Amino acid sequence: MWKNNSDDPTCGESYEHKPGDPASPLLRGNGEHNTQMLFLTPEGKLVHVLAGWCGPKELVSQIEFVKKHLKSDEEALAAAHRELARVLALSEDGQGPAESKWWEKHAKKREHDYMAGHALIPLEDYRAEDVVGRGKSFFGAKSGK
Repeated sequence: MWKNNSDDPTCGESYEHKPGDPASPLLRGNGEHNTQMLFLTPEGKLVHVLAGWCGPKELVSQIEFVKKHLKSDEEALAAAHRELARVLALSEDGQGPAESKWWEKHAKKREHDYMAGHALIPLEDYRAEDVVGRGKSFFGAKSGK
C-alpha cells in the first residue's frame, strides 16, 4: 500500500534535489518519518514495522522474522520483540548518535520496543508517530528556495 504523505506534519525533510539525482548513502533507519514498512496478518493485524531505509540483506532477515512469528499469538509475538530489543540494548557499545552502528541499533531497537507493546494491533490503530515521533528530522540544509 502506498500513501502520499507530503502534507503530513510528521514527515521529515532532507536536502533539496532533482528527481534524477542519485540517492545519497543511507543508514538503516534513515528516512523513518517518510517510510514505514508494515508486516500484517491476513486479518490486517500488525506483526512488525520497519521505519526508514532498510537494505536488502536486512530486509530478508526481517521477513524471515515475520514468517517465523506470523502465526504467533499476541503474547508470544510481543515476547519475541521484547527479546530482540533486550539483545540490542545489551549490544550498545557506548557510542553516540553520530556513530552509524549506534544509529542502526537504535533504529532496530525502537521498532522492537514499539512492537513489544503493540503486537497484533489492527492496522487502523497504527500511528507512525508512535514509532518515530512527531518532530521533523532534518539532515541537510535547504537552499532557501
